[in-house]
Amino acid sequence: QSLWPTFPGATQPIFANRNYAATNYDDVDPLTAHYVCDPSVTGQCLEGGGVPYMWIAQTGFQRYHGGLMADVTDILAKYGGYVGADFASLTPYYALDRLAASNPDALDRAASTLQPILRALADNTTRLHGLKFNSTPYEGKPKYTLRDAMNNKAVVTYLVAALSKGSAITHIPEDATAAFQRLLQIMSLQLDATLAYYKYNPLYRGKSPDEIVPGVVFQTLAPLIFAVTIGIDFYSIADPNRQVYNGSA
Repeated sequence: QSLWPTFPGATQPIFANRNYAATNYDDVDPLTAHYVCDPSVTGQCLEGGGVPYMWIAQTGFQRYHGGLMADVTDILAKYGGYVGADFASLTPYYALDRLAASNPDALDRAASTLQPILRALADNTTRLHGLKFNSTPYEGKPKYTLRDAMNNKAVVTYLVAALSKGSAITHIPEDATAAFQRLLQIMSLQLDATLAYYKYNPLYRGKSPDEIVPGVVFQTLAPLIFAVTIGIDFYSIADPNRQVYNGSA
């Protein structure tokens, strides 16, 4: 995270717990478990012989391979109903990507952002050697850490600022914007409370955020950040080829 560029136009990162992706797609760690580094070839390997990877997902542009199968709108309607965010009455859309197409401008921005990161890692291999390879797949209920709370807070803050730019820029209708802003505001308050508790509690002083596992409220709400981040795009009216999403929400 410390290497991520902040220059104008850089792609905004969303650092997420690997379980968010593992729940909805394939967990990449087990998939790469058999791709090991050979010291006789490379000379330098990570602890455990693992191969580092970056899982990159381009949200937005309303393009999904499985648009009809996602239950994102149901999740939003469920949790939104608890806090007065009316997703149930909104019209969601989807657009299947049958050509595996991507937005070239977005890819250029992503490439421009990633290039200095890869350059910095190549010039300072100490950072790479600090990585710990984990080939263990998720089993049972995941445990989200305080690091996840910190990352979620950064994402919520970014999304609130982005939606505040207005429908003319975001292409998200006002009623959908209001629903997301309401849900995000509640999420922000909950995250603030969680972060403050562990920051000022002397029992956790000096402990790494990666070792602290917050309580049941955060454990329940942590994965919601995935639904919100992906879900915003279901309400975009920018794509002229969009179709009405037929989910129960």
